[in-house]
Amino acid sequence: MTASLAAFSLLPALFAPQAGWHTGHGGGHACPGVSASRGVQAASWAATLPWRGCGECLPHQMIAALPRDGIILQVTGAVERPLVARRTPSWPATIRAQDVSAGFESVSHRYGVYQLFARFGRVEAYVWAFFGRAHPTAAQLAATNPTLQTVRLRR
Repeated sequence: MTASLAAFSLLPALFAPQAGWHTGHGGGHACPGVSASRGVQAASWAATLPWRGCGECLPHQMIAALPRDGIILQVTGAVERPLVARRTPSWPATIRAQDVSAGFESVSHRYGVYQLFARFGRVEAYVWAFFGRAHPTAAQLAATNPTLQTVRLRR
């Protein structure tokens, strides 16, 4: 198998279907600006409202429609050469209240944002969570973490 074909062996991380969540994923493809032999990625998502727009982009359409009790999760798995993220011992990520910041670049401070870039084995993962309020409630975190725990990074 050639290096570029081997790179496409990355499969999207999958969220398990759960009541109250809308899930989906895209296919694997070359990372922006590089050949597939250098890096591939695949995105997946889960949200408490139906998905709109690009599954890999910052979900501005989704955030604009996010109610105060709403949650958006995005996980993009990537295999790159060379690996750049630091190794993290265990998957899945766990989001704590203190890990969430109010806003992010083009996202209003009205929304809570969590971000993680880390390596789990040979897969690098970009994890984003958006909450409909700057500081997620205990109920939002209680819904988010079990949903993240259903995600399987796959190579």
